[in-house]
Amino acid sequence: MITREQIPAVLDHPVYDADGSKVGDAKNVFYDDATGRPEWVTVKTGLVRHQRIVRPHA
Repeated sequence: MITREQIPAVLDHPVYDADGSKVGDAKNVFYDDATGRPEWVTVKTGLVRHQRIVRPHA
């Protein structure tokens, strides 16, 4: 998982899938209400620039 300190480094940077292919760019970070930790990231994808919500992992 990412930390609060890592958020500025994550936003607007490329996001890759498990196979190493770029899927888009990170745009927003959402926090877990119970823990207050960053848990989800929106990723702008494709030519039409849809946004997807993904859960980052180490």
